[in-house]
Amino acid sequence: MKSRVLFVDDESAIRVTLPAILEMRGFEVAVAATVPEALDAIRSQKFDVLLSDLNIGEPGDGFTVVSAMRRTQPSCRTIILTGFPDFDKALRSIKEQADDYVVKPSSPDIIVDMLQRRLGAEKTLAAERMSLSALFRHNRNLIINRWLGDVKSRPEFEALELSDDELIDHLPIVMDELILAIDNERNEIAALEELTDGARAAAQKHGKVRRQQGYSIQLLLKEVRLLQKEILKLVHENLLAIEMSSMVQQLMIAADTLEALFGESLTTHAKGRTVIQK
Repeated sequence: MKSRVLFVDDESAIRVTLPAILEMRGFEVAVAATVPEALDAIRSQKFDVLLSDLNIGEPGDGFTVVSAMRRTQPSCRTIILTGFPDFDKALRSIKEQADDYVVKPSSPDIIVDMLQRRLGAEKTLAAERMSLSALFRHNRNLIINRWLGDVKSRPEFEALELSDDELIDHLPIVMDELILAIDNERNEIAALEELTDGARAAAQKHGKVRRQQGYSIQLLLKEVRLLQKEILKLVHENLLAIEMSSMVQQLMIAADTLEALFGESLTTHAKGRTVIQK
């Protein structure tokens, strides 16, 4: 599939020549001569790269287009064409707001090379990004240890006088089940039905054990919420390393699975006995 470029410039001559050259080099190009035309294109079409003049009608108009593209299509690379690279303040602004810049006038070969390098870097980065299950798998012990530290810092848990192993209980099994659920792409309906027998039994036992240890339902819920907090903290810390296109869906799978496990524990906690598997 051809990479799509939005080219924005108010000079009619370059709007004719450069897009033709880019299309000869394998790009698909849409052209805009004004800021409103550019904004309309951004709203209605999908692009891989924005190539915009810095001054479109008015000085600095290119930043308006770049800003709109970043809000609407955050994965699109943004490149500014500028004829004033020697102004330190202007150059600093360009570097802060766009991914790169090209000095005008530049040969089409230089522009094509920059587009290819930018797109190549983006594809390489995308290929290196990991799924949420891979992130959890690589950081399983980190999540557990952070969770344990958070729990031990809270008076309501400290009052129970439990050992680290007693506090952690079935948490490693929970993490393994979240990873498996994401890998298998379980949906909300399947979250409960497709729990592995080991995870279901562990969750049920957890509810019974927590009741014996003096946990209230509120404490049972709090330890789950603290786990959710540590998971989201890890995701936030690794946003640039995660495959963003599937992250939301995978977070929902993790949340549904965690809810299903908590439901098993809560039922057994409430009954005060182990539910016998059919």
